[in-house]
Amino acid sequence: MIYNQDAMEQMNNPLSPVKMVRETYSRWLQRNITEVQVQFADEEPAWIPYETLLAMQGALDK
Repeated sequence: MIYNQDAMEQMNNPLSPVKMVRETYSRWLQRNITEVQVQFADEEPAWIPYETLLAMQGALDK
C-alpha cells in the first residue's frame, strides 16, 4: 500500500506526469499491483506499473 500512497502524492504534484492511480490484480504475477496513468507530452495517456515509473525516474537521475 505504500506504493499506492506515494503514487497518489505524485498525482497531486502539478509537474508530475501521473494523471490517475489504480490498484489491479495481476493474474500473471498473482498479486495486486499499483498502476499509474502517465502522459509526458501530447500523446495518449498510458497505464504502466508504478514500479516501472520509479525505475524510469531513477534511470534519469543517473
